[in-house]
Amino acid sequence: MLNRAMAMVPGLFGATTLSAGVAPGNTVSATLLANRGFVLKDGTDELNQYLLDLRSQ
Repeated sequence: MLNRAMAMVPGLFGATTLSAGVAPGNTVSATLLANRGFVLKDGTDELNQYLLDLRSQ
């Protein structure tokens, strides 16, 4: 699902950046995002924010 979104969203919406919020304890989702180029930008006790700059893809 993430791969499809990464492929479709830029063309549909002209997005140059994707973001995803992940609960700090959700290591599976965090690893999935990191493996696809997302970078942890900010975090709180409730949510970590990951960003992907599509222009660098």
